[in-house]
Order: sequence, then C-alpha cells, then structure tokens
Amino acid sequence: MRTIHATTLLFFLPAMAQGVEANPTAFNGVPIIIDGDTVQFGSTKLQLEGADAPQIDQPCFDKAGARWKCGIAAREQLKSQAGGKTWTCKAARKNRYGRLLASCQASGEDVARQMVKNGWALASTSGSAAYLESEELARGSGSGLWAGAFVAPLDWRQQNFHAKIFGQATASTQSSAALLSSAFGGASPPSPNCAIKGNVNWGGKCIFHKPDGHWYKRITMEAKHGDRWFCSAVEAVESGCRETKR
Repeated sequence: MRTIHATTLLFFLPAMAQGVEANPTAFNGVPIIIDGDTVQFGSTKLQLEGADAPQIDQPCFDKAGARWKCGIAAREQLKSQAGGKTWTCKAARKNRYGRLLASCQASGEDVARQMVKNGWALASTSGSAAYLESEELARGSGSGLWAGAFVAPLDWRQQNFHAKIFGQATASTQSSAALLSSAFGGASPPSPNCAIKGNVNWGGKCIFHKPDGHWYKRITMEAKHGDRWFCSAVEAVESGCRETKR
C-alpha cells in the first residue's frame, strides 16, 4: 500500500520515568542500547554527542565485498563495549529535530570516542568534531566499518546518491545503490525497539507509521522502493519522513 497521505507533526522528548523533570541534563544508570549511537534512560532517548553510527537497517560491504548488516553490528559493538555498565551522561543540547545529544562515560571511558576509535561510528561534523582524530586512527588501521566499504550514516539517512564511499574495500560507484538501500527488506523489523514503518508512496514521499497506527498492519515493507524501519519518530523525521494522519 503506497498511497497514504500525511501531515507534519511536532515531536517532543518525554520526561524520564525515574523521577526526573522534563528536559533533564544528567542521567546515571544502565541504559537500554537502541543502536550504535542511541541509548534510552527510562522513557528518554539520548544520542551520543559527536558520533554518528550506522542506523539499525543500514548495510555495508565487508572486506570481501559481501553485503552485511553493519547497523546491527555497530549496535552489538556498543553493547559489547559498554552494555550492562553504569553510564553517566550529561545532556549537551538538542539538535534541530529535537533529539537530545549527550556526552556519556562508562567505566571512566568516553563512550562515543571509543565507538569512533574502534571504527564503528564516524566523528559527527554536524555540531561537534571532537573525535576527528579518533576517526583518522580507525581509518588508518582499517578498524570496524573501515575494513570494508560504506557510506556516511548522514548520507544514508538522506539517501544521497552522490555519497562518497568510504573504507578499504574496493567498491564501484554502482555499489552506491546497494549501500543506500535498507538491510532489511522483509516484513519483520530489525528489533522490537525499531518497529516504526517508513513507507515511500507512489509520489516518492516517505510516510511513517507507528505500530499502533490505523494503517500499520496494511503497510507492506519493500526495500526496493526505499522503505525502511525506524527506532523513533524523531529518527524518521530526521530522515525526511512525515507521520501519517491516522
């Protein structure tokens, strides 16, 4: 079904469910890890300031040239690196989409810096370039994503068909379409926390549907049309999607 119309809505981050006021600035505890640069404390999601990891359904090529689910791999790397540990996060600011950005420490280590240094995220250039040196180290050593071929997460979210292909694996410009598609073309979401459907209609507009939405069960996900899964409404809006009216 690809003819749903939509309207633009505004979204606000909810207050934390652990007795903290709305728009909190400090978080402490063991978060739920959503993807390679997003975690959740209570009902509040934070994005790591200064790092940009692949989204859950972003694909990459490995060093042998085979397509693989690098968004899932980045999430699992963050879990391996800091999952189950007590985090201390300080909210820095909100980006223009309302996403709360935060600097986080786990066991005394800067979480975002380690993700970039290990090659599982790029240094964000959308407001903070604190980890560019760490990115250069990962690039030089061919760590993580850099061992293969990939496009920047920002280019993937914006479907930039002129995106530069990064990494040490040989990849032709014809590979761009594969790298910009979704790693999940089936009906099942990549994880229970990432079950929002982003459906591209016949007019080329991306409309997103939450699991409790009126049309949700009737939407068929087709990767060849650019359909993709989202972990939050904010993420969908950042990627240029609009929410359905119902």
